Amino acid sequence: MYGPGQSGGDYAGVIDILLEQARNGDPITIYGDGKQTRDFVQISDVVRANRLAAETDHVGTAYNVGTGASTSIAELAERVREAVGSDSPIVHMDSREGDIRHSRADLSRARQNA
Repeated sequence: MYGPGQSGGDYAGVIDILLEQARNGDPITIYGDGKQTRDFVQISDVVRANRLAAETDHVGTAYNVGTGASTSIAELAERVREAVGSDSPIVHMDSREGDIRHSRADLSRARQNA
């Protein structure tokens, strides 16, 4: 998730970390080759999904919340750099142990019951 109110630190979301690095002119760090993908969803969309879940008759079933789209970390870094107008270099660090290679929300159940 990403959105207003998110702050930096070791456990902050990758978007916030990359934005902070780009705005400060620091190297933009990517762990691994950058080909790992994530489904980035804005916090307001998660709030909307939770409100809808509170009003539905489809109870007792779990639903994924996301965009259903994959974005690579390398692509995200480039987009952040362009959006900020930064010339920060993109630097690849060693992969982090246990990092998931690809993550994308499966929205099929939510779409069936929409």
